Amino acid sequence: NFYAVGLLRMLTALEITMETVRYREKSEREDDLPTTYCKNLFLKDRKGSFYLVIYKEDSILDLKLLKKQVKAYRNFTFASHAELKTIMKVNCVTPFSLVYLSTAKVQIVIAKSLLQETSINFHPLDGRFTTRISFDDLELFLKSLGRYRDVQFVDI
Repeated sequence: NFYAVGLLRMLTALEITMETVRYREKSEREDDLPTTYCKNLFLKDRKGSFYLVIYKEDSILDLKLLKKQVKAYRNFTFASHAELKTIMKVNCVTPFSLVYLSTAKVQIVIAKSLLQETSINFHPLDGRFTTRISFDDLELFLKSLGRYRDVQFVDI
């Protein structure tokens, strides 16, 4: 995958410590690994503002509460596949997609609960794999893209 290779090169150039392994479903994972898997949603509100929402896989997301927290206009809907492809340039919803982001403004919403995690996992633009990084390295990655100013931390 061309996009995944470019991403991994960028992470290496940033000296981000990472481990990329084959993705396993939750039922197949070892419980003793001190790592957190994340869910990522690409949402939009009624005014057409886009949101990349990142939270723990085991958390339950209340979209009505989230709407209030981020001051979204009216209700959220999932962005369409066409919108994802146009804005993110890839077919994968992950913070790593921001590498290929178009000029569109995307609000990045991160669950505060992730701040305390030692390591977090995201697909590296290829759903067959997962890449484990620290939260500090996620911040470094977002800062390197000039996207950290778009981050809002919320309770999920």
